[in-house]
Amino acid sequence: MRGRKRFEEEIARQRAEGIPLRDQLLWRMEQLTQGQAFNLYEEIEYFDEVLRGFTIPGLETQLVAVDDEGELVCKGNLEDGGSLLVTGFLHTSRPEFRKVATFRRELRLESGLAHHRLLEVEPPFRGNGLSLRFLDRSFSLYDDLGFEEVLQQASLATGRWQWARVGFEFFPASECEEMRRWAARVCEKLGVKGLNVMNYTSAAQFARMGGNRTVSFEEMAEALPAKREEFEDWRPRTVWPWTSRSSSVGR
Repeated sequence: MRGRKRFEEEIARQRAEGIPLRDQLLWRMEQLTQGQAFNLYEEIEYFDEVLRGFTIPGLETQLVAVDDEGELVCKGNLEDGGSLLVTGFLHTSRPEFRKVATFRRELRLESGLAHHRLLEVEPPFRGNGLSLRFLDRSFSLYDDLGFEEVLQQASLATGRWQWARVGFEFFPASECEEMRRWAARVCEKLGVKGLNVMNYTSAAQFARMGGNRTVSFEEMAEALPAKREEFEDWRPRTVWPWTSRSSSVGR
């Protein structure tokens, strides 16, 4: 316990002196791992800056230690240069305690990259901007960590491409060409005219194509029945170009 007290005192000292957060987290991990992975769920009290980055005012965050197969899904690891895997869910306060969303984030400290592995909002809470508020809160953490990129596996089946509206782009760039071909074929099959999608160069253009017109993915699958399975399975990887963030994206 005496060693743990010195550990806590050193954390307080580093915070007070304003040592870069990434360096602080790596030092804490070194003290906890001794060269091996550790259970972040059990040590989260020493990583409260990280936990605050995955919260939303008015909701509470609960971490998850293991998944259904017993695999550790909330952990720290130094073998890859320093990474934190954070898995949990947002819920309303007790006594109601309704699950609002499930998330999984990987912070790669050495490479300055955040990997958004999962964000699934429960149906009753969709459509109120919750995912954007959650993303905005995460951005503040990434700024503090000096991260330059955010990578995510985007969903095409739900939402209105919010990831594209806040500045994520296709990664690699060849994904944009594939999306152009898909959009052109769907527009042709649905009889949509006046959209020169083959000239689109950004995810934001696809997110806004057609203005307020709504076309479900079921309609698109019906228009291209032979491609239904491929269409449903395709999920583009997208990246946030952190160093080129602009005010037009907004936060």
